[in-house]
Amino acid sequence: MDAAAPAPPASPPLAVHLVTGGGSSPEHALLLRSLAAARVVALDAEWKPRRRGPAVADDPSAAAAATPPPLQFPTVTLLQVACRGDGDGGGAAAAEPLRELFERPEVLKLGFRFKQDLVYLSATFAAALGSSAGFERVEPFLDVTNAYYYLKGHDMQKRLPRETKSLATICEELLGVYLSKSLAIYARAIESAYQSFHGIQSHTPIALTLKVPGEIETG
Repeated sequence: MDAAAPAPPASPPLAVHLVTGGGSSPEHALLLRSLAAARVVALDAEWKPRRRGPAVADDPSAAAAATPPPLQFPTVTLLQVACRGDGDGGGAAAAEPLRELFERPEVLKLGFRFKQDLVYLSATFAAALGSSAGFERVEPFLDVTNAYYYLKGHDMQKRLPRETKSLATICEELLGVYLSKSLAIYARAIESAYQSFHGIQSHTPIALTLKVPGEIETG
């Protein structure tokens, strides 16, 4: 590379918005507009482990009489949706707009090991809003791991290595970008969103942090 070559332009700044409710809130309206405008969407979810059921006594008769605890699954505490696109886009609930986004054929969805995230995400919505509120598929979807091995020249007809690279390693190798959780989250504007989220009542089924690139109209 020519040493005199100019440095690439800096990435546009991200505006971070925490969406905790529906209805007529400005944040929810922004979410809907951004989802409608999106052509490429990156998905990530954070999880809060659920506590185990009550311990069963050592007495066999008590153990037999005890009702088994319900199946536990992690609850979504934060779904981050990063949108890039053009256009303008209502609705009252997050479930239906997200389902439409997941299934829209003209929108490419990106994720890193998102398959299990989708299972938990669907279960969270179904538990809070009814079985019909779950999600069945995300199409078209591109896993960052597959993109990494393709760009590295791996024969995609063969199995991928069992030991997959971390997202931080992939970004550093392919993009020259160093990811640090402390820098990427707590030292940036999203810190305030996390702090606000932790004050939300526990019955809230999901919070959406919408990360909108600067070139998208934010109203």
